[in-house]
Amino acid sequence: MRQRKHTIPKLSRVDVEDGIWFYLQRSPGKRPDRDLPTCLTWFLEQLLFEQFGRYAGTDDDTVVGLNIGIDQPTKIADEVPAAEQALQAKHIAMQLAGLVANARIEGVAPEHQAVPDMILAAFEADAEAYTQYYFAFELVATLKQIGERIHLLAVPRIKVPGFEDAWAYLAEATRCWLFGHDTASVALCRAALELALREAIRRTPNTLPPPSGKDWDLNGLIRVARDEKILDDIAKNMAHDVRVAANDILHGRIPEHVGTQTILEKARSLVEHIVAATAAK
Repeated sequence: MRQRKHTIPKLSRVDVEDGIWFYLQRSPGKRPDRDLPTCLTWFLEQLLFEQFGRYAGTDDDTVVGLNIGIDQPTKIADEVPAAEQALQAKHIAMQLAGLVANARIEGVAPEHQAVPDMILAAFEADAEAYTQYYFAFELVATLKQIGERIHLLAVPRIKVPGFEDAWAYLAEATRCWLFGHDTASVALCRAALELALREAIRRTPNTLPPPSGKDWDLNGLIRVARDEKILDDIAKNMAHDVRVAANDILHGRIPEHVGTQTILEKARSLVEHIVAATAAK
């Protein structure tokens, strides 16, 4: 299991008109509309710490507004230490909920199999809420990464009938890369490339693919695609780069000679090239 650090948060405090206000992140920034991940992180922290004012409608108890932030300071100085400990406990509870959630995803050592149930028992009815907060913070961190990566990608012209499976795998490979699942992205790039080549060769006149055999693994598909001029020499070499990187991953070897973004870009470019070459025949 990947090692994660679980710490007691160091809270800062500031004097406000009605008492003391605690925070990890003081504000969402000067222009929160321009930095959505930072704003959402701050917003989630205030919700976790229950530092908000709640406004309900006049007819029932339905919330119609929230005042987020210093609306709920600790008003009595003698209560400050206890209030700080209570907020720290909430943050630790969220981290522990994340520990249990990741145990469900990754597994645990046999000698630790009772730990997740012990943690959940301590939460009682709040386990689901703390787990949601944990993943909400994780998603906001991922949102920042998505925003940084998505604009690095061109728009591929690949939506040609008959290549639907290749589109689907390539889109999944792209989403994996955006979310930081790099090794899964490379494996899916290989699948997208293979599907695109199979469809292109199937459409090539006088080329009848046998039902099975080594000639029709990805290496064989690349060779036939070069022979049929679906791929040129540059594209053939790019296809082998994708094939080798994916094979390394599928056999438990992490390729160090090439980055995941490069493999994804090559796969996207190749599928676009294959679709265009097929349409031109």
